[in-house]
Amino acid sequence: MGAPIFKIGGRWLTAGGGGFDSHAFPPADFGLWTMEISLFQNDETLRFERIVLYPYPDLKRIWARVWLTAVEAPRPNIELAVLNPDGSENTSVFALAHAEQRLETTLHLRNPRPGVAYRVVALLTNGLTETPEIIERQEFDLLLEFRDPTKKEPGFGFGVNWDQLQE
Repeated sequence: MGAPIFKIGGRWLTAGGGGFDSHAFPPADFGLWTMEISLFQNDETLRFERIVLYPYPDLKRIWARVWLTAVEAPRPNIELAVLNPDGSENTSVFALAHAEQRLETTLHLRNPRPGVAYRVVALLTNGLTETPEIIERQEFDLLLEFRDPTKKEPGFGFGVNWDQLQE
């Protein structure tokens, strides 16, 4: 029996020969067995799965990672904004028509104030218009203090069981 053929996202691929062959033909041409592997969670809707932020030791930068559900949908826009205590925007990042399930970035704070609580707003939108459709909005507080992820100290965000992380 030759290399198995997989159907992934509507494309036929063969396994073997040191990797996937993107020029594979449907299995009927080879008489091989097939297996459909879905890369998407068809029973889920597009949403934020979790968001994690950790201020760097210098407290001038914030490491941010966003996970989305793995759904086959239009490419969403992702916006992360850090608001000052007075509600004005301190820093933000905008990913237009993001194609990946995960976004990782570093936010740079203007005039950081250690020990102060900032507000984080995360928006997931659809559309390349001036007023895109809002899919989801999440908000949470971020206390500007260093927390060491290598020591399993809890960061800021949602979708993570911080107590379980410390075990």
